[in-house]
Amino acid sequence: MKMYVCCPICSKTLIQAETIKNGIIKCESCHKRIIVEIDKGKITAVPLELEN
Repeated sequence: MKMYVCCPICSKTLIQAETIKNGIIKCESCHKRIIVEIDKGKITAVPLELEN
């Protein structure tokens, strides 16, 4: 089963994966760094640096 992870800021698809994947991905659209964690079907994607 493929998992799709979207940027929480601009909603662009960042990655599709079939296995457990953890890391930091830079969004091509908004250029923000996003922390991505995929574990047992649960996907978490949060901005690395929250702006005030």
